[in-house]
Amino acid sequence: MEHSTAEKEFMEKCFGPLFQAWLQEVTEQYAAEFEKNEAQFVVCIQQFLNTVSKLQHQSGFPLRVITCSILWTSLLDETPAILIEAYAGAPFVQDPLIGERVPAPWLFYHWSNFVDALRKKCGAMGLGTYIRPPEIQAKAIQAARNIIFLYWIASKAHLRQISELPVWNKINKGPLFCITFGEYMERQYGLIGEREEVDLALLEPHSSAQFSKFEDKIFKGQKFEGLILSDTVFRHCFFQSVQFLTCPLSDAQFIDCTFEQCTFSNLSLMGTEFYAVRLTDVSFKHVWSETGQSQELRDFVSAGHTSFTNCLLEKVHFRNTELREAKIDNCQFIKLDSLESDLCPSLQAQIVEESGEV
Repeated sequence: MEHSTAEKEFMEKCFGPLFQAWLQEVTEQYAAEFEKNEAQFVVCIQQFLNTVSKLQHQSGFPLRVITCSILWTSLLDETPAILIEAYAGAPFVQDPLIGERVPAPWLFYHWSNFVDALRKKCGAMGLGTYIRPPEIQAKAIQAARNIIFLYWIASKAHLRQISELPVWNKINKGPLFCITFGEYMERQYGLIGEREEVDLALLEPHSSAQFSKFEDKIFKGQKFEGLILSDTVFRHCFFQSVQFLTCPLSDAQFIDCTFEQCTFSNLSLMGTEFYAVRLTDVSFKHVWSETGQSQELRDFVSAGHTSFTNCLLEKVHFRNTELREAKIDNCQFIKLDSLESDLCPSLQAQIVEESGEV
């Protein structure tokens, strides 16, 4: 048997089924222990921020980024761990100001069982001569890489409360400060952050305002096109005749805001929260809320859902829009309508009721 044939058989009959079974086990157990995992991660970050704050008190340097990196070497030792590091400059280019290795047993549940199962199944299939243990280990690591996205979304949900803690305001932050999650010296995903105040009206199309906060602002007759507004927070803001066109709004928060004659078009509302918001004569055109994962994983990753809480939706129009997983809580509806849209049961029931359909 050629190695390529053996590898194909290994991937299709050994790796594929065992990976799917392990992934299901990981997501189910992580979901079952979500609150405990959250508490552990928040405590780790809070303690690290306290250490950084004390260090800054002595040196006064502004902080640019804190990275949380999964250590693949820790998986080889079967003791999952995260390396948390603070940087004043570009991460991994300059030396960190401080770093700490933190045990992370909530990552990759039953990792050793998964690797052992791969080895045993490979041997039982008579492929051990072609697929050696180092190659099995490498393929297992690649499997773990493929689900980093899930841990990023879950960790993002965990850390939302960090910005409300006193230690957050004690940190001397640079113009754009963020905490990221990913692989050491590889891609990092933003978890939470803060940037100096920006004026949306002055930003060029496709500029980033990620991690910005806006409070008591008035926006009238403006067109925001291609602006990156993910992870932004709007509090007590008023929007009139404003167009959001192709603007990433994932995990944005609108709190106690008012929208009149506004349009959201060709964009994602994944994880976006509308709380105590009044929307009057607002259109959602080709808007979606998807995590890009399977149905089972969307249930596991609650941060991916759009939510409307204590809101008033009056004369709101849905056109070619997908909000089937949207969460609706204690909202009022007046004259909603939809066309070629896939909406959650609460919105759909309201539209059916107003249309008089049975």
